Amino acid sequence: MKLSSTITAAALFAVTLFTLTASAGYAGTIRLGMTPEPYMPFTQINQAGIWEGFEADLTQAVFEKMGIEHKISQMAWEGLIPSLTANKVDFIIGAFSITEERRKVVDYEVKHEAPANAILGEGIGYAVRKGDTATLDKIDAALAALEKDGSLDTMVQKWFPSK
Repeated sequence: MKLSSTITAAALFAVTLFTLTASAGYAGTIRLGMTPEPYMPFTQINQAGIWEGFEADLTQAVFEKMGIEHKISQMAWEGLIPSLTANKVDFIIGAFSITEERRKVVDYEVKHEAPANAILGEGIGYAVRKGDTATLDKIDAALAALEKDGSLDTMVQKWFPSK
């Protein structure tokens, strides 16, 4: 009887530990740092408190394609990269251009760049911690699916009608 109780308690502990560990990173929830800088058509928070713009629509679609719980942390633009490198979020977006200087600190998803490359150089993209290929691959797969089903083109036309 005592052995059975010990095994049951150990199994319950293992399940609890697995559940807590799975939700800590993005196994259960992926964390995005996003800034509501008023740079439409990229993103802003409207008077009703709702994220709107190209990045907001794209991000919601990415989360849907990933099929994963998510949390968006609103933060100042200057805090995006520090929050990412401090492991407070798993990836970031904030209408900042991809530069060689930033590439030294973060990795970018650049296979599906937003329009306005003439202005932004290499464009804009989601950024992840340097070397975090697992998160980068998940984002890339979601963006590839959006590109394949035409959703990405629809969003681009909505927010950048001249493209």
